[in-house]
Amino acid sequence: MKEKIKLDETDFKILYELLEDSSQSLTELSKKLNIAKSTIHSRIKKLERTEVIEKYSIKMNMELLNYPLIAYVMLNYDQHKTDYDQEEVAQKIAKMAMVEEVHLIAGEWDILIKVRAKGVEALGEFSIKKLKKVEGIGKSLTYVVLRKIKGENSKPYVIDAKR
Repeated sequence: MKEKIKLDETDFKILYELLEDSSQSLTELSKKLNIAKSTIHSRIKKLERTEVIEKYSIKMNMELLNYPLIAYVMLNYDQHKTDYDQEEVAQKIAKMAMVEEVHLIAGEWDILIKVRAKGVEALGEFSIKKLKKVEGIGKSLTYVVLRKIKGENSKPYVIDAKR
């Protein structure tokens, strides 16, 4: 486990702004936050070095790309159906197209995956022709998202907690 880093109000202001728009220049951030560009630059470098900022990315509109359907699939790992361990099975699933997230979980189910599909038919085909053929998968339960209320790229609660 990585060592926790102490962040101050300035760090959180910078993180908030970068979450809103990571393409902002140092000049724009400096004007918006009323903080010297050199300070912002050094703070961002510290946040990157300490891996508070892991990477910069874009958020695509998956509906416009014709992948509007989100589903969560709960899977049971069945050790009698494979020589692979649970994590190896999850790694195989993670490499599949349409799979956005894979988590090993505790409880009644062993693996949770988030899937993106063009529609219910494509989701069914993925489940039947690809997912169920993975060695080590037992039962599955699929939940189709009707409407997303809050999702990835949402401002993390730690930003508000510090304000």
